[in-house]
Amino acid sequence: MLLRRLIENARTGEWSTVLVELFIVVGGVFIGIQAANWNDSRLEEERGREVTERLIADLYQDLRAVNELVSYYDAVLLSGENTVERLNAPEIDDLKAFVVDAYRATEYAHRGQTRATYDEIVATGSFSLITESARRAGIVRYFGQDNSAQLRAAVRGSPYRHRVRRLLPHDVQASIRANCSDVRDARGEITGFEVDCNLGLPDFRIERAASALLSDAELLLDLRLHFSILNSQLPNLRAQVNNIQSTIEALESDLQQ
Repeated sequence: MLLRRLIENARTGEWSTVLVELFIVVGGVFIGIQAANWNDSRLEEERGREVTERLIADLYQDLRAVNELVSYYDAVLLSGENTVERLNAPEIDDLKAFVVDAYRATEYAHRGQTRATYDEIVATGSFSLITESARRAGIVRYFGQDNSAQLRAAVRGSPYRHRVRRLLPHDVQASIRANCSDVRDARGEITGFEVDCNLGLPDFRIERAASALLSDAELLLDLRLHFSILNSQLPNLRAQVNNIQSTIEALESDLQQ
C-alpha cells in the first residue's frame, strides 16, 4: 500500500511527499531495529545475571567440597606420618593404631565438580555470558582440570596402597572399613575418619596384621614414594580453593554492577 502511494506520488512529481513518506518508512525501520536490539540486549543481560547466580551457587558448593577434601587428605598425610614414626621407632607403642594408620594412609576421596551450568554455557556457545573478570579470576582453569580426580588416580595407583592392602588380612581390613574408616555426611560424601575407632578384633589378630606389615622391608620405601605422590598433588588441590574463592568474588562483584 505504502509502496504504491510512493510510486504514484513520484509519477505526479510530489517529491516533498515522497521524501516525507520515505523518512517515515526509514525512521520506522530504524526504530524497530533499535527496539529489537534493546530487547535482545535486555534479555541477554537477564540471562547473564541468571547464569552468574547459578555459577556462584555451584562454586560455593564446590568450595565447601574442596575444603573438606583438603582436610581429608591432611588426615591421610597425618596417618602416613604416624606410620613412619612408628616404623622408625625401636618399639611400636600401639599396634592397633599402627595398623589403622598404615591403612588410613592408603585412603582417597573424590568430589566431582558441579559442572551443569558451566557445561550448559559451553555446549550452547554462550561463553560470552561469563564475564571477563570471572575468566581472569580463573573459572576456565578451574573447570578445565579436575585436580580431585587426578589426586584420586595417583593415590589409587600408589605402590604403598597396593602393598598394604596385599599384606593386611581380609578380616582386619573389613573391620577397619566398618569401624575406623571414612565418615560420610547425609549426602553420602566422605568428610573424614572415624574418631572413635574400635576394631572389635582380638589382640592376636591385630598382632598378626602388624607383623605382616613389619616383616615387609619394602613398606617404608613405598611409603616414602607415597608421600611424594601426595605432596606433588595436594598443592594443586589447595590452590583450587583460592581459585574458586577468587572466581566467586569476581562473579559477585559483577552482579553488583
